Amino acid sequence: SRMIPAKKNVLFILLLLCLCFTQGIAQQVANVSVIQTLDSGRLHYTFYYDLLADQPNIASYVRVKIKTVSREFYITEATGALGEFVYPGTRKMIRWDYTRELVHFSGDIEYVVEAEPMIKPTPFVKRGKKLVVSLRTILPKDSLYTVTLYRKAIPIWHLADSIQGNSFAVTIPKKVKVRKGYQVAITHNEQHYFSSTFKIKRRVNRFLYVLAGGAIAVPFYLIATRPDEPLPEAPEVK
Repeated sequence: SRMIPAKKNVLFILLLLCLCFTQGIAQQVANVSVIQTLDSGRLHYTFYYDLLADQPNIASYVRVKIKTVSREFYITEATGALGEFVYPGTRKMIRWDYTRELVHFSGDIEYVVEAEPMIKPTPFVKRGKKLVVSLRTILPKDSLYTVTLYRKAIPIWHLADSIQGNSFAVTIPKKVKVRKGYQVAITHNEQHYFSSTFKIKRRVNRFLYVLAGGAIAVPFYLIATRPDEPLPEAPEVK
């Protein structure tokens, strides 16, 4: 293979991926920079970035996508703050041994640092309804875990026992307050894994819909069924 002198032949163009939801920052990559370094006689690129989130306990899956004129791929010859269980913080570092993955290449390269929650619930749910949660493959196969509702790192409600698999649904209690910033935590072998945040919305009673519909329908009904105006009295025949 041929080592590419990156300063002369390889130009990196920065793309920034921000994963945001309406209820707040779920995960966001910011302040990305890159420098060339020499380690044990080999050229590397070192990426620095900040990982922002609503809560410091939200773990992310971080990866770097490279795009050239001929292909796209995710880097594998790298160390540092990438892969599973990367927590929020500043000045995160990823060191990429690019000469192992860019062989006989010279040209422009685009890259993007991506972050997504390890445990991702739907952005919002109504009280009394099902919250759908998806997980990356972070637990041993066939393992069982419990699920608890949290807000601001405080347990609010025990939701389920003996959950299994990488996707599940739990019912949000009707008595829980309508607020932002909720999380679910799954517990396995006394270890807690927290989701990104979501919002619990108010559930509108169906009876109110019936009343509202009735209030609109009644005037039309009265108009449609009002008695006809009386006919004028017939003239007397002489």
